[in-house]
Amino acid sequence: MNFRTITLGLVSLISSSTLAMADLSGGYVFGSNQSTVRCMLFNAGNTTVTVSKARIVDSDGKAITLTTNTCDVAIGPGKGCLIAGPAGQFARACKFSTSAGDLRGSLVMYDSTDKPWQSIDLQQ
Repeated sequence: MNFRTITLGLVSLISSSTLAMADLSGGYVFGSNQSTVRCMLFNAGNTTVTVSKARIVDSDGKAITLTTNTCDVAIGPGKGCLIAGPAGQFARACKFSTSAGDLRGSLVMYDSTDKPWQSIDLQQ
């Protein structure tokens, strides 16, 4: 086997594995007056993506119970979804596992009057 064949094989293997899944996450955010945390995901690409796992975790990495989840369906181009849950006084982070795509998102903490208090962009 020559070097070129091995290199092409490795490139195709790496490419196929990186295109299979994309993880988006953001956080942690802290606060004592927060009531709700919402994580929004937007498909800015040209292909439909699927979300295999959408969760909000606390400071121990444990998933909190979601009060809203519109991310359990395929997300078409130019469409988005939302997950939300109670914030409490602990750090929160959003985590999405998706099929690869051109995705954007944000985590927003809201106070008891539903006023945005803190926001952070999600990153791959």
